[in-house]
Amino acid sequence: MNKLALHRALVSGLLALAIGGCGYVTEGARIIAREASSILAPKTPTAAPRPTAPRPTAPPSATPAPTQVATVGPRGTTAAGTATPQARNTPTPVPGATVEPTPNARQRDTQLKVFQDLWATVNDNYIYEDFNGVDWAGLKAPTEAKIRAGLTDSAFQKLMYEIVDSLKDDHSRYQSPTEVKEEQARFKGEQSYTGIGIQWDFSVEKRYVFVLVVYPDSPAERAGIRPHDHILAVEGEPAVNADGEPIVSKVRGPEGSQVTITVQTPGGAPRDLTLTRAKVLAKSNIERRILGADMAGNKRIGYILMPTFYEAGIADQFRSALSELMKNGNLDGLIIDVRNNGGGSLAELEKTLSVLANGTMGSETTRAGSQQMLRARGEKIGNSQSVPLAILTSKSSVSAAEIFAGTLQYAKRARTVGQDTAGNIEVLYTYKFADGSQALIASETFRLPNGSNWEGKGVKVDVPVPNSGWDEFTEETDPGIRAAAALLAK
Repeated sequence: MNKLALHRALVSGLLALAIGGCGYVTEGARIIAREASSILAPKTPTAAPRPTAPRPTAPPSATPAPTQVATVGPRGTTAAGTATPQARNTPTPVPGATVEPTPNARQRDTQLKVFQDLWATVNDNYIYEDFNGVDWAGLKAPTEAKIRAGLTDSAFQKLMYEIVDSLKDDHSRYQSPTEVKEEQARFKGEQSYTGIGIQWDFSVEKRYVFVLVVYPDSPAERAGIRPHDHILAVEGEPAVNADGEPIVSKVRGPEGSQVTITVQTPGGAPRDLTLTRAKVLAKSNIERRILGADMAGNKRIGYILMPTFYEAGIADQFRSALSELMKNGNLDGLIIDVRNNGGGSLAELEKTLSVLANGTMGSETTRAGSQQMLRARGEKIGNSQSVPLAILTSKSSVSAAEIFAGTLQYAKRARTVGQDTAGNIEVLYTYKFADGSQALIASETFRLPNGSNWEGKGVKVDVPVPNSGWDEFTEETDPGIRAAAALLAK
């Protein structure tokens, strides 16, 4: 995969890839909108906007006022053999090479306006006044000169990617008009694709793909594939080739066609499965269960896997899952797993926090010092406001997932178990431009009520669990769940 293709695969910062998709799909992305009018669903609010302190505003030359989004995780890849996954994204397939027409005057004018609006937006709103060491003022004139000299649309988009990436905050990014449309579908849970229906990561060192999430009612679920399973081969070829690249394209194909994959459950023997490709709705599903006596003893301890905050309505799914666990009575403890949660909407985060806590959890602060409060509303589902909580975290817990775990820990509502989180909690705003593109710019940082934050440090766990690797255990032998259950069963 060339550098540009890799950039485009990762630029959306999504938490997950559904194997077999015709493009990267949901979840998480690691960005999500705080308010109802999110960047991914600007015309379909999920909740009425709440009163806030003044927000940074785009300069007069820029297009509409920004929509706030929660931070996204790093765009880097997971190192070979690392224990906690950063889920993968697949670049949108690029058709055969075509020659783009020479840009005309109108095209140049549009490109120039987009860049000037982008430049002014960053100049006025970027959270770091030193622009992370970038000579922001100095790049304006030479960039304008490049545009006036004539750039194709693809060359212009590549230039915008590079300019925003130069800020090196691992969050801010530029998205082309096509990527904007894809993200809107993703956030609304409306993106479908033809494949087998899993989210995955891979190990270069071990030469296999491993499963993070299986979509409900998918070919993978029907074939018995479970989280933690390894995919060793696709049609007899190693799932990760000699160049260290997963062979995603081999899993794609027409609806109704078949693909044979070699699967291995940790500790088990490899097995060949032939799956029939089908349309899959890339919509997250919250797993929930009451732990068995082997983990919980005589206690009623619930487990909820929260895969993302990057989907409209994910907080409602969480409430439904919690209600289901409470249907036979209150819980003695609740484990919430955000180990592979790459962040998401602060609106969804706030609604989720509201069933577990009550009060001000912290604030998002601009470089000028204005603040917006993050408040939990004290909603009760059974004994949800008092049940002892254990939050499972890892270095793949990013952004809104870190805020979720860290604020509950700070409020003494929860203890954290696993590994320290990523330490990426800048808050993004999205700014839309005249050509349909947009930039997601780090415009705020999250702070606890005492003024501290976890940027660059991560949330420190209360109960460390050796990083044994998601691909090295099953749901039944998961050391993180066992450690959390032991903590709650005391």
